[in-house]
Amino acid sequence: MTRQPSDRLTDLAGCQPPTAGAAAFATLDAGGHFLSANERFCVFTGRRETDLLRLRLSDVATGELAEPGKLDGLGEQGLETRTHLVSADGRAVPLIATLTPVLRGKELVCIHVLARAEALGTEAEDRRCRAVVDAVRGVLWTNNAAGEMWGEQPGWAALTGQSFDEYQGFGWKAVLHPDDVQPTLDAWKAAVSTKSMFVFEHRVRRPDGQLRRYSVRALPVFDDAGEVSEWVGIHTDITEQRAAERAWLDLSANLKQRAQAADEARERTWNNARDMLLITDSEGVFRAANPAWTAVLGWLPEEVTGKSYCDFLHPDDKSAATGAAFFARGGSKGIEVRFRHKNGTYRWTSWLIAPDGDLIYANGRDVTAEKEGAEALERSEARMRAIFHTSYHSKCISALDGTLLDANPTSLAAIGADTADVVVGQPFWDTPWFSDTPGMPDFIRSSFAEVVTGETVRREILLNLPGGPRWFDFTMRPICGARGQVVSVVSEAADITTRRKAHEALLQSQRLEAVGQITGGIAHDFNNLLTPIMGAFELLQRRIAPDERLHALISNAMQSAESARVLVQRLLAFARRQHLDTRAVDLKGLILGLHDLIARALGSRIDVRVEIPDGLPRARVDPSQFEVALLNLAVNGGDAMPDGGTITISASAETIEEGTASDLAPGRYIALAFEDTGIGMTREMLARAVEPFYSTKGIGKGTGLGLSMIHGLAAQSGGKLDLESEPGRGTRATLWLPVAEAETVADGAPAPEPSGVEPLVVLLTDDNNFVRDGAAAMLEALGHTVIQAESGPCALHHLAEGCRCDVLITDQRMPGMLGSELVRRARDLRPDLPAVLITGFAEEGDADVDALPRLSKPFRSLELERVLAMALGAKKTAPET
Repeated sequence: MTRQPSDRLTDLAGCQPPTAGAAAFATLDAGGHFLSANERFCVFTGRRETDLLRLRLSDVATGELAEPGKLDGLGEQGLETRTHLVSADGRAVPLIATLTPVLRGKELVCIHVLARAEALGTEAEDRRCRAVVDAVRGVLWTNNAAGEMWGEQPGWAALTGQSFDEYQGFGWKAVLHPDDVQPTLDAWKAAVSTKSMFVFEHRVRRPDGQLRRYSVRALPVFDDAGEVSEWVGIHTDITEQRAAERAWLDLSANLKQRAQAADEARERTWNNARDMLLITDSEGVFRAANPAWTAVLGWLPEEVTGKSYCDFLHPDDKSAATGAAFFARGGSKGIEVRFRHKNGTYRWTSWLIAPDGDLIYANGRDVTAEKEGAEALERSEARMRAIFHTSYHSKCISALDGTLLDANPTSLAAIGADTADVVVGQPFWDTPWFSDTPGMPDFIRSSFAEVVTGETVRREILLNLPGGPRWFDFTMRPICGARGQVVSVVSEAADITTRRKAHEALLQSQRLEAVGQITGGIAHDFNNLLTPIMGAFELLQRRIAPDERLHALISNAMQSAESARVLVQRLLAFARRQHLDTRAVDLKGLILGLHDLIARALGSRIDVRVEIPDGLPRARVDPSQFEVALLNLAVNGGDAMPDGGTITISASAETIEEGTASDLAPGRYIALAFEDTGIGMTREMLARAVEPFYSTKGIGKGTGLGLSMIHGLAAQSGGKLDLESEPGRGTRATLWLPVAEAETVADGAPAPEPSGVEPLVVLLTDDNNFVRDGAAAMLEALGHTVIQAESGPCALHHLAEGCRCDVLITDQRMPGMLGSELVRRARDLRPDLPAVLITGFAEEGDADVDALPRLSKPFRSLELERVLAMALGAKKTAPET
């Protein structure tokens, strides 16, 4: 057959139909124009192929194929219809036409037309046409009965790019994938030999070199004798189909794998979850439970399956509201109920509920520890709030930027505030606690900056508050969170004003005590020096020849010695070492008796008022020393009022109870107040006012021992002296004296002068040679015989040797043996031996000393003679040991 290719067919990329064989075939373009037609088709139309190439199908067909635009909606399924082909001479041939579209993607490339006679065709023709119709779904081709490709195959040429000569016979195998050549040949030859349908898949190389997978389907066409006359086949591109199938298979495998993994994950989650997982029906009956039930509540899953949730709920949690929450159709979160443990206890559990159809899925977590921790935290916070709000210390809490967050009532009371709203929100350092104290806001701000870094600041500070200056033990410390970070700052201030004053008073008392001890020692030494001096001057006055000038010098010396004696007595009074003759004294009567004397001494510019109620209890005090103290106070008050003023003397009965914060022992006291309207004293002056020799009167205007003596008298009497003063507001001195329980009243009558004493033998004992020699001289001047002993053992030796003395005179403080001890041991030898103690100052709490007649240093002959008379007359004895 001569090959005559069509130019239009070539332009359409080789979509030529097969033209060989007995079937009537034609190929149309997308517009319905003929591209080619085989000989059989030309016979039907009565036209040559060249004539048909100038026509459209609608020009030679009748019926619906003659309608313009009929081929536009042909689609992928094609069309089979009865029609007539009109020949050139007007003859109409009835046919059944099958139109099969050839697509490239979605683009219509060409249309294959298969025509068969409706009435004139033979049975073989019908079978052949049906085979062609079944096969045509892609690129159409035909082979001869031996299975070799022969004749013109435009579709195959367009598909593979092979030329006519290249695909003849079995040349078509050259465009197959090398791996597919032999399997294709084997399968094709098997189909040819068995005359059965050929179905296969292989890869074909396209003209652009791309390999695509095709599904191959071919059917044999039999002649009237039942022999194969030819094969009609079609190649259908299934590359995307197979790719989609592979993708689908991969996806299916992946989904299956993922589903399996999800199932395994769910199984692992179910078995390994720490939370209790539960599936119930709508009535609350357990369908399934995970192993966590065993770990949390002790129940095995099979032990709870089939039971109701009510079997495990705490009785108090079975309310309608709680039960309904488990089965809320919309689901519930955070339901907290108590479930029964297998051991009978109950555990707090928190549940998430998710209904799904007739089933309910629940996730439960044991929150017992969290619940108990929250309750403990709440209790702790309640305790902390109670401590914060009821503390007697001022407490405040501030944010890290210094903003005040809260303040307790104690701190608010310090600034006169009723509510924390007046200070909350302010910078802590700018609040009224610090704003009125110069420099304090800056100190608080800088200290706050240290605290927010984790440091603690503590310091005693003095604040100017609405109620006056107050001392505080002030602390700022950080409050840290769970990870150790600073989250806020708490400040605490303990009012230590009273404690500080008490501490200052204690320091003052200790300082005065130290000064007193030193003063007492000095006074004792002075007494030892004054005793022989005064004794010597007294003896000189008696023995020297009359000489006025000499007597005047000795008299001056005696007056100086007497002044020194008074000075030493005041020192001893401050040191609480003077001898006191304490009695029950009517203070009002004594003060009224001295009123005129005080008024005259102070002058008319000063008004002295006595405001003491009647019936005031008597005070226990040495009346003579009290008079001296009263006169000293009057003189001090007068000196403080150079332009005149008022002195008010008042008194009241007071009681110090057990547990009262006071430096006085519990008991009844008389508080005698001596108040002037003078210039007052500064804090510094007030702190040193009772120190010996401290004076603000100027040189020559005082010894500085007046208040010191009063302080010592009050302390030695069992009371105290309080001083209050401010510059310009006068001074108030309060003398606290104990109430006299035994009414030994001081009547003020002078002691009788002693009568003369017969000459005696005196055993005189003193470790100080000057004192002993001076005393011996005075005794000898009085007509007595003196045996001297320089120590206690020496005196005892004299007594043991048979010394016949009439009286023993001994110094109290001697090295090795005290005088009171010497008296006791001497009376072991001579029980009725009279004895006298010579002392430089009072012995505190020594009953032996109080039981003996005493002679205070320095002494004169008259005092020595008086004490000898007392010793011989009373013959007091020391208590037995």
